[in-house]
Amino acid sequence: MGKNPKVTVITAAYNANQYLKDALDSLLNQTYQNFEVVIIDDGSTDNTKEIVYEYVNKHPNLFRYYYQSNRGCVSARNSAIKKARGEYIAVLDADDIYLSSKLTKQVNFLDTHPEVALISSDIEFIDADGRSLGKSNRSGDAFSVAWHLLFHNFLGGHSQVLFRRDLIVKLGCYSKIYRYSSDYALWSLLTENHNIVILPDVLTRYRMHSDKISVKFRGEQSKFSHSITTGNIKKLLGSEIQPAIVAEIRSFWLSQFVFCKNVHDLNSLLHQIYLAFLKRRTNLETASFRKSRQLKALISKQFFYWYKFSKNLKFRNKLHILFYAFLWHKGGTMNSVLKMRSQNLADMLFNKLRSNVYIFFWLKKIKSNITIMMDRNRKVKSANGPGI
Repeated sequence: MGKNPKVTVITAAYNANQYLKDALDSLLNQTYQNFEVVIIDDGSTDNTKEIVYEYVNKHPNLFRYYYQSNRGCVSARNSAIKKARGEYIAVLDADDIYLSSKLTKQVNFLDTHPEVALISSDIEFIDADGRSLGKSNRSGDAFSVAWHLLFHNFLGGHSQVLFRRDLIVKLGCYSKIYRYSSDYALWSLLTENHNIVILPDVLTRYRMHSDKISVKFRGEQSKFSHSITTGNIKKLLGSEIQPAIVAEIRSFWLSQFVFCKNVHDLNSLLHQIYLAFLKRRTNLETASFRKSRQLKALISKQFFYWYKFSKNLKFRNKLHILFYAFLWHKGGTMNSVLKMRSQNLADMLFNKLRSNVYIFFWLKKIKSNITIMMDRNRKVKSANGPGI
């Protein structure tokens, strides 16, 4: 390895003796070779130091070890970035594992896609003993990833990322304000002016155990994430958003539909965000009609999931949800409806309508709303491009 490695892998370790060897061994098994490893020991009281020095002594040109008093993983990661010499930074938490091709595939991608600031991948979840718990399915282009990051940490884990060091340094690295969601805060800030892509390849094994931050501090992490989402939407729209509707729109995109109550207000906010998001993305790429349809289909699909999996809702509420699903993207939702394994949708509607006279009057109201929305849509298309 030369004096200036292409990649620096950073690892923050605190009392990490149980899984650290697995993590470091996965670095030795990488097919890519031009990298260094910076390990920050965040005040461990176990034998983390002794474990790391086994690797430092055997591979002095690969591993570098630093000790600091316990100040948390945010401080440790920022310290590691400051000490990094690589053009690219990869993160490896002390309990996770890289697959052997991880660095090779991601370095090749950033080398050939200068417009991308951060590359992520799908991950395999494993338990404390290394048994597989399943795989994520979150691959996406820069457009869809940026959309999802408005509402929650769509990347999921942390160890699967590789990013350009200079861009992250300019943004101030990880924020101590969002202690347990500092990665989500940083990705949200990054995607405002840069591109993040998620590869479909599974390149990292993400270990789930009781001491994992996302498990141990789940409540605190959720509060931080909610605050970040609120800030994302406020910055995009330039106006304050009520906490209750922020909570609902987060739940909507996390498919936690039991917490979604007000269909109309949620859809209204989505429409505002949709238009503002398309406007922002024109600074990074051409927000073409194809991109607009892609986003509308994504929103429509989520409304349909809500309809399909919310079994305890009143019928007229479910009809509201289905109405918005069709309104966003008729073709995409129709394809989903045709694949339903439940009873025929037309029969279901007929049976419900026959037994509920109220629906007749409600449908008249819907017809009026459709007319108003179509008029609004014509105005939006003429002023801002394709609308809802």
